Amino acid sequence: MTEGETLEEWRAQISRRAEALESAAVDAGAQAMKALLLINGGASVAILGFLASTISDSTTPHKARLTYAFVHSLAWFGGGAGLAVGASCLAYLCNSFYARGLIDLSSKWDWRMGRYTNWAAIGFGLASLAAFWAGLWSIYQTYL
Repeated sequence: MTEGETLEEWRAQISRRAEALESAAVDAGAQAMKALLLINGGASVAILGFLASTISDSTTPHKARLTYAFVHSLAWFGGGAGLAVGASCLAYLCNSFYARGLIDLSSKWDWRMGRYTNWAAIGFGLASLAAFWAGLWSIYQTYL
């Protein structure tokens, strides 16, 4: 608080900063979920292309091994895309619970559920990222 600034002005400034930071956090979370869906979905599409090429080419050496590896990694990438969608759904629920908590300040249930769905959305996002890395590792091991 600077000299000459009233306590109410200072509180209003802090409130505006908190709102801006909260908005930035929500936007960053939404962008992260979009990125997770994009990388896992893009990897799934690319693997489907490689799989189609491998299966249709009769001269591909180690066809069974490559097919198994591509299908295995496709499961990881597809699971990662599904987890990213799940994270988005949980984020929606989280915001819904918090909004209802603001409408009815006496409801501790909405705040508690908002906190749980928030942590669940973070967990789903981290699991989606882990699935992407597992899919990459699965392909990498094929070429060792």
